[in-house]
Amino acid sequence: MEWEELGGVIVNNRVTEEIIKITFGDNWLIAAFVFVVAVSAIRFIRKNNLPKYFRKCLIVCVCAIAALIDSKFFQWNEYLGALRIRKVFPLLLLTVIVVTIAIFIYSYMKNDKQLKYVIKNTESDGNIIKAWERLQKIKTINLTPWQKRQYDKRRLYLRVMLGNMCGAEQELKKFENDKAFYHFTKAIIFNFRGNHKDELEEEKIAEGYCDGDTDSFLHFQIISNRGAGYVGAGEYSLANDWFKRAIDFGRVNNVKAPDLWLNLYYNYVFNKTRLNLDISIQECIDMLEEVKQYIDIEDPKQYIGYRNIVIQLFRQKKADKMQLNEIINQDFEYLVNTNLTDIERCVLEATTARIVCTGRLNPEPVIEKISKDVELFL
Repeated sequence: MEWEELGGVIVNNRVTEEIIKITFGDNWLIAAFVFVVAVSAIRFIRKNNLPKYFRKCLIVCVCAIAALIDSKFFQWNEYLGALRIRKVFPLLLLTVIVVTIAIFIYSYMKNDKQLKYVIKNTESDGNIIKAWERLQKIKTINLTPWQKRQYDKRRLYLRVMLGNMCGAEQELKKFENDKAFYHFTKAIIFNFRGNHKDELEEEKIAEGYCDGDTDSFLHFQIISNRGAGYVGAGEYSLANDWFKRAIDFGRVNNVKAPDLWLNLYYNYVFNKTRLNLDISIQECIDMLEEVKQYIDIEDPKQYIGYRNIVIQLFRQKKADKMQLNEIINQDFEYLVNTNLTDIERCVLEATTARIVCTGRLNPEPVIEKISKDVELFL
């Protein structure tokens, strides 16, 4: 027998030829096709850091498709029942491909559903504890690169919201190459720690890294937060300039973020009351009217956000109690009859009761509604 050393492994040429012949018959092109596709698939998987289940699915599909192309994949003609096997074989391979693709789609959709649940519960009215618990159950090895990035961002965000700043700083190291996001998040961490000087410095750095390729949503947040940072530092005039810049940027880039728009106008309008102590309620409300073009005022949650700002304006400017009482009760009556869930309705009733009691307003409408939902509070 002839033996040869190939890549540090001793192989027998004749045995190798026989194995290839048995596997692929006389069609060497199929052997070359399988080799090239397999190598390309492995390089593609490693380069893009694809999840483990995707690697397995892709390799199985490549092998199955190669087998379907070559009708001589099995040379079993001399065995009993070989003809029957060769007729059924393509159907079996097709089944393998379909099942493999189905597994891939199921795994992707399952992970996507988990991430959407986490994202939903990290919003302003979500349950961050449930979001964190669900995030812990996700296996990162099965995430696509895009899903993994979303996973890392939500994990970072939840650590900040839960007050774990040391853990958040560790998570933030994964984003050192994304300069704008990295410094913006550092600014948020400094804000939670009450360090407004370093917060402003990080926001300046984050703004410096923003360019035409920066995500408009992130850039909008950075500009808005710079204004809020100046408010915290007592620089109300500078804050006003940055709030105006944020409004212009959001309008030009058509940013769709109702919560951010409401927060921006809340800061903008109340900062105006600091710059001009004699500003009237009507002037503030006229400015606040602009935000309606960026939100869906018919949506109960967004309507609540908008009207809460109006109510706080009335309270801060010490408006007439009769007028404030009329506004609160009208809004309350409208909202409780909208399409709110039980939990949302109870939160609305409890919040309204708190406002009414602290403002010494007429409590009868809210007490009447709470009495009907008393079992939900228990």
